[in-house]
Amino acid sequence: MKKITLKQLAELSGTSIGTVDRALHGRGRINSETRDKILRIADEYNYAPNIMASTLSRKKTYRIGIIMAEFPDEFCRHLKHGIEDAAAFLQSYSFTYDFLITSSLAEDAQMSVINRLDTSLYDAFLVNAGSDSVAQWIRKMSDEGKIIATFNSNSRGSGQTFYVGEDPYKAGQLMGNYICNVIPDLRSLVILKGFQSNYSHIQRCLGVKSVVVENNPSAQIYEYEYFDDENTAREITDSFIKKGEKIDAFFSSSGAGTAGIGKALSSADFPLHSKIFGYDVTKATIELMKQNLCLGVIFQDPYQQSYNGMKMLIEHLVLNTKLERKNYYIRSRLLLKSNAEEYLYDQKEENNRYLI
Repeated sequence: MKKITLKQLAELSGTSIGTVDRALHGRGRINSETRDKILRIADEYNYAPNIMASTLSRKKTYRIGIIMAEFPDEFCRHLKHGIEDAAAFLQSYSFTYDFLITSSLAEDAQMSVINRLDTSLYDAFLVNAGSDSVAQWIRKMSDEGKIIATFNSNSRGSGQTFYVGEDPYKAGQLMGNYICNVIPDLRSLVILKGFQSNYSHIQRCLGVKSVVVENNPSAQIYEYEYFDDENTAREITDSFIKKGEKIDAFFSSSGAGTAGIGKALSSADFPLHSKIFGYDVTKATIELMKQNLCLGVIFQDPYQQSYNGMKMLIEHLVLNTKLERKNYYIRSRLLLKSNAEEYLYDQKEENNRYLI
């Protein structure tokens, strides 16, 4: 299909060029129906802004460093796909990017990579952040004039340019309400927190706990850190099974923990009434749902988090597009056995599955 111009897109949508520009870049005031119409037509005609002339006139190629984890691999693959697709969509912009991969979101793993960086090589960073140490580094980079965007996981008080991802506390509250609705007489809950130093993990667990305490003030709540490690989550769960403690519900703040809890419960030598309420859609969590061990998970849409984070960063870096706020939230969804499998594959994987 022949590419269309900005003027043609305005004509097709029956609006002005200025209105189209606001819709494409998410800035200024614009009617939601008009914006959706413009974006739908732009997508239909595979429209991409042609700014080659303006970027060439600056005689500068911007370089972006992307700091993100490689584990858990099933989840991080979606983050990587979103970044790659956003970069491909805006390939006419003058920029390059490097993946600066950490082994996990653990504080020491992230800082090990960050401390070896020659930051002078980069104009901006897209960071899958988490700990206070990373927050301190982000503040330092911001003070030096670097543009820093965080995505998927934020850091407390980091002073980042903007953040794209879930509201982890509200997501936790969503799950907390579901737990209380499913088990109205909840007496015991085990909360497994991936990393004690990770802001998003902390907020998810606080959100769950706040709702449970409000609805079931006498419920016994146990809290543990499992370092986002499946085996550690399994060992913690096994300890309750071996002691014969009756636990009504287990909540995990990530997919690895959800899988670990599931392995422990499914391998118990006697029937258990415990139910799992987890995070993220993986093959393991879907299998646990089919076994009726896991009753629901929070889907935070990692592909959209990274896609929008990368797209907004490039546009702000290259075009100096105006940012309306500091936090851009992607809505979290509660998924059940009936619909979770629909969210297993991200947009890039869906295209590869069905359009070849």
